[in-house]
Amino acid sequence: MSLNAAQTSEFAEFYHSLMQRLGDEGSALAVFKNGECLLNLVSGESSPGVPWRDDTQVICYSACKGALAMAISRLVTRTDLSYGDTLARWLVIPPEHALSSITVGQLLSHQSGMVAFHDRLAEESIYHYEDMCRAALRELPWFQKPTLAYSPFLWGWLVSQLIEAVTGEPFEHSVSGVSYGKLGDDETLAVLTPNRAALKSYRTQSLKRSLGPNGKEMTRSAFMNPSSLMVGHNAKRWTSSMIPAASGRASAFGLAGAYAEFLTVTVKDTDYSPAKTIIHGPCKTTQTEMAFSYGFMRPQGTIDTQFGSMTGGFGHSGAGGSFGFADIKHDLAVAYVTRSLGQAMFLDQRGAELIERLYLLLEIDNEL
Repeated sequence: MSLNAAQTSEFAEFYHSLMQRLGDEGSALAVFKNGECLLNLVSGESSPGVPWRDDTQVICYSACKGALAMAISRLVTRTDLSYGDTLARWLVIPPEHALSSITVGQLLSHQSGMVAFHDRLAEESIYHYEDMCRAALRELPWFQKPTLAYSPFLWGWLVSQLIEAVTGEPFEHSVSGVSYGKLGDDETLAVLTPNRAALKSYRTQSLKRSLGPNGKEMTRSAFMNPSSLMVGHNAKRWTSSMIPAASGRASAFGLAGAYAEFLTVTVKDTDYSPAKTIIHGPCKTTQTEMAFSYGFMRPQGTIDTQFGSMTGGFGHSGAGGSFGFADIKHDLAVAYVTRSLGQAMFLDQRGAELIERLYLLLEIDNEL
């Protein structure tokens, strides 16, 4: 499928007017259909006075979890790894440690209980990848049985070690369209800033509220132990850090292209399909409803979880508003990255309106 010039122009005009109306200072949107790039749009500036480029990258926070999930899924498809494997089969964990019996599938679907660090970590620790990996392996689950509890940061250090163990290669540089570590001389990174306009709220729970006085101790520990996980994200030290679940950077074109390529290799009709919901219910960490396949967020039939169609969609959003997803049913891959940070838990108003308009353009709007 392809779009004609009039359709492309009409959608581009909608995109730019939406960004202006909703206070977005700089962003990009890319859409692939059947492996072909249909849309590659940029808006605003990557930093004051610097126009956004096709290859401008953004720290996309948890949206980069989708890249890790794609990497694990590829290993499972090649039978190098199984979601039923225990972590102890691949990682150096004492047999008596509670972490040893947790399965890869439980970890990927946020049922492992490995949510946050119990003991207070030094503020500097997040800049030392090997130290954080060792700390993650020493950590204990917060629950005695499989429980849906989302891990914003700790999850990534465990998954990256799993990828290293199975592949025999160090986790560094890039994975599935997402880059990590020191910024290359030819790379442009957008400067993050709060979104200029208030965005519509689709649910009562927000990240800000979860971290407030009524938030659970585990929730605050998950996001703020150490507090350096939540501050200073424009600083060179943070942007070059290896925080696999949060510090990944991507362009919209690169992230959407990775999902498009993933659709060519993923297995669609199995128990471990990325479009098959593994767990759905109240999340102990975010204090709201969540749904996951193995590593991917799944649509819940709500406007802020439109990660593709109910039957074929999967992806991941990130704090601030960036997201990437694929839709197996319609062979569609979409990514949006922004420097203007909102407060939504999942898709914010920008993402929700973009996706609705896109599916309408492609005449598959009734699938959301």
